[in-house]
Order: sequence, then structure tokens, then C-alpha cells
Amino acid sequence: MVRFLCILLTTFSIISCEDNEDNQVALRAEIDDVSYVASGARAAKNEDGTVSVQGLTGEESILLRIPSVNPGTYLLGGEGGNLGIYENRQGVTFNTQLAGEGEVVITEFNSGTNTVTGNFNFTAISAGIDTVYVENGFIYQIPYVDEPMADPTAAGSFTAKIDGSSFLPIYVTARRRNNSIQVTGGSSNNIIGFIFRNTITAGTYELPNAIVQARYQSNDGNNGAEAGEVTITEHNTSTMNIRGTFSFITDLNEISEGSFNVTYQ
Repeated sequence: MVRFLCILLTTFSIISCEDNEDNQVALRAEIDDVSYVASGARAAKNEDGTVSVQGLTGEESILLRIPSVNPGTYLLGGEGGNLGIYENRQGVTFNTQLAGEGEVVITEFNSGTNTVTGNFNFTAISAGIDTVYVENGFIYQIPYVDEPMADPTAAGSFTAKIDGSSFLPIYVTARRRNNSIQVTGGSSNNIIGFIFRNTITAGTYELPNAIVQARYQSNDGNNGAEAGEVTITEHNTSTMNIRGTFSFITDLNEISEGSFNVTYQ
């Protein structure tokens, strides 16, 4: 399970910096010209040896996945494993995989304090929805854990078929937001997502309903489930693990033979 190292950002105090801005936050950026200031941030080694840098608010998140915290420039997008991901307040995920682009520049890794400083920007796309521009990104002395930890983009297993073709997501995220749990499996062109009430218990839930919401995103747009069902086989609130199966239809597509087993943050 991912273990967050949250920090109180107001404790930072910087006398000066190269751009002469007030850098009293650990991670900030502008998303479509709107200020984004993380309330907590961390950097950690993933199980595959890559590094995730993540900044969270109560409703949004920015995640950067790069090969190392060593000073250097790391390009995002294309078919490589480097990623920039933004998740908005509605649970829609935008990522740089294939169609997006950007870069992360690590300017300093302080081995004495195990902290990372740098900057970033990227263009991220949600298939059939929109494009977001993340600019003027800045990370300052984010705590880094140099030991394998669960990748935030790999919250667990997630499989399905879309119109009869196998869907194996590039990333799987699971996150608790206020009174709900959001689970998403996404690739460059397809996203299957769920919003569960955080008190959901084992059982079968017909779609649509107020306890479970399901949607499918593709180049054709964002379509909610018109009919179907989700079966929760287990929801352990102590370990924050939820698993189940699903199938549903939208006005354009059929999602079948779906299953998930994830641990949410």
C-alpha cells in the first residue's frame, strides 16, 4: 500500500531563488492558467525502480513518473515509461502517454536531507474529453524515500473487454475523495472509471444508481453507464482494499468481463 509522506508546506522558508518567486510550497503549477498548490507532496522509488513525484490537494493530483532523481532533464510522453498525469476534481484523468508531451528537470537532489528540487511542464490529454496544459511547475525539497514502494499509477489489477477486445490499462489509480472512492484504469485512448460511495459493502449493484457510478472514455467522448452491474466481492476499509467485477453498456460501447482488485490512497 502506498504510504504517503505528507508535509506542512507552510514550514518552508526560502530567502532567495533563481526566479525570485515566493517558493513556500513543495509543489505548485498552473493548470490552464489556474494556480495549483499541493497541500502535500512526496517522491518515492517505485517497485520497478522508477521514481514517482506526487502533489495532492483534497480533490486533485499531479503525478510525475521519471527514471531517477539524479539531476537532469527527463522527457514525458511518447511510448516511453515517463509520465505526467493530472486528475481533476471530477475524477477525470489526463496523461501524457503517446499523445502528450513535456519534461521534468531535476535541478538538485540533496542526499543529506533526501529531498528533491526541480521544475516541470506538460501537456496531457483525456481521450475524447479535453487537453490540459500544466505550466510553470515547481517542486521544492520534496521528501524522497529511496526504497521500493507501490507505484501510485499501479494501484492494483484492472482488466476488461471493450466491445469484445481485451483492455489492459497502462495505469491503474485508486483514491479516496471526501465521501467517495474513485477507481480508474486507463490507456492512451481508453479509460474506464468508477466512483463508489466510501461506505459501499459487498453485494451486486445495478447501474446506474447513486452508490456506484461507471463511465467509459474514448475518442468518442465520456459516456456513463446506461445499464449493467458492479459486484463488490470485498471492501476492507482497514486495508483500503476494494475488489469486484463489472459489466455495463453505454450508448456506444459494451464493457464486459471486467474485474478490479485495488488498494486506494
